Amino acid sequence: MPPRPAPRGLDAGLRLAAVAGVFLVPAVAPPLAGVLQLAGAGAAAAWLEGWRPAAAIRGVMAAVGAALLASALLLGGRGGLWILETGLLAGLLLRARHLAWSGPRALWTAVLVLAVSLAFFLALGSGGDAGQAWEALCGEVGRGLESSFGVLSNRPPPGLTPEEVQAEVAALRARTLHFLPGILFLSLFTVALANLFVARLLIHRWAGREVFGPAFRLWRFPEALVWPFIAAGLLSLYGRGGAGAVGDNLLLGLGGVYLVQGLSVIAFHMERRRVPGYLRWGFYVLLSLQWYGLLSAAALGLLHTWFPLGRGGGAGDTT
Repeated sequence: MPPRPAPRGLDAGLRLAAVAGVFLVPAVAPPLAGVLQLAGAGAAAAWLEGWRPAAAIRGVMAAVGAALLASALLLGGRGGLWILETGLLAGLLLRARHLAWSGPRALWTAVLVLAVSLAFFLALGSGGDAGQAWEALCGEVGRGLESSFGVLSNRPPPGLTPEEVQAEVAALRARTLHFLPGILFLSLFTVALANLFVARLLIHRWAGREVFGPAFRLWRFPEALVWPFIAAGLLSLYGRGGAGAVGDNLLLGLGGVYLVQGLSVIAFHMERRRVPGYLRWGFYVLLSLQWYGLLSAAALGLLHTWFPLGRGGGAGDTT
């Protein structure tokens, strides 16, 4: 399919309004925030495909400004942080697309930018004190867990007393806070990856252009990641206190990265054998429902670091 011409006039205005709407919707309807967090920035980047680089960035800035103004006037400023983060990710995807970055490079840059911006906004809300910002975040997460599961104390499941339920909730809270850095990394990684795929898919369908290559089945992350992974495993096994916590969280975060690499290997072999799309998605759903399936896929991704399990080749290849 030949690329479509760049939008102009009314078409461009409607696309810009759609971008501002995507930024604002989660503030109006919070239940939609989770879905749009995984697709909003990617859809915004796709809607502005075909614009000149400077015009596209100005378009994102204008959409962010309009969404923030509407939020301030109509919603008391609710959703401002979400609007800024989504606009930042959309702008980054547009910039990466114009520079013809590969998918993995755009992904890692997006994760880094999201992490830095989140840390900045958290510190800004705590007067520049990073330690206080982290304590506030942990407190918010802990209170959220207690409010979500605390209702079980009043109506405990059969066979459990209210005290036992409270003890289970406290244990869940402690485990969640222990793994919170790794959970945050995986959340940012998932958001960046999902929006990257959405932008790639929509740009291909709407504009007929292939961006953020190579194809996912050919993705391969840097070999050097294996050494932090090995160090994390050793710290998790033998570390005590803070060192053990660092190892646990690194193991969790890098395990998610190798899970994606394992899925790319699976996608390569499914494509090679021309497995129908509905069977592929069924397999991925079944895989995600079983912890040992996810662990096996992550192990496959780790093995791909040393052995050519897909077209990505052996350890000397880079993506």
